[in-house]
Amino acid sequence: MKKILMVLMALILVTVSALAIAEGKEKEHNFVTFEDAKGTAYDMFFVTKLNYGEDHKVTSVTGHFERATQDKEGMDVPETAADSEKTYPLAPDFKAEMIGNTLDYDMKTVEVTDLYQWYIAAYLADTEYDGHELVFSCDLPQESLDTATYDFWFVPTKIELNEKDEIQYMEWAYTPWN
Repeated sequence: MKKILMVLMALILVTVSALAIAEGKEKEHNFVTFEDAKGTAYDMFFVTKLNYGEDHKVTSVTGHFERATQDKEGMDVPETAADSEKTYPLAPDFKAEMIGNTLDYDMKTVEVTDLYQWYIAAYLADTEYDGHELVFSCDLPQESLDTATYDFWFVPTKIELNEKDEIQYMEWAYTPWN
């Protein structure tokens, strides 16, 4: 429970800084969006699984697309795009701009080329990792979420693809919380 509260607090702090820089980043990059059958655009790719070999080198990521909407009280809430789950390979020249450490209040971003190591450093602060395969909350059945230990919630990003549909650039994105 303590880990969940710490992650939630960190993500709320991220919201303020992410909103401040989001407009400039959109102009610099051609981020991928998912459009449903009705033409609704979903601009956040939520990483839900790292796909890697024994060497822990991430070769692709699996996730789905979401967008921020508002509930009746005016709070931002996520809306998942149906049938948007996709696995994207990482480009050989992949790089990302991600939060350095989710437990720090300054939420500085760092350039990342190794997603596996970034998850360990950013979310586990290099202290709690014992070499186990990293577990996302979505890897667990709904009934065990309150009692089981997992390393991460979905990780919200914006992605830019190269001509081969590989992720060339990824960055941490604003996450709506109600």
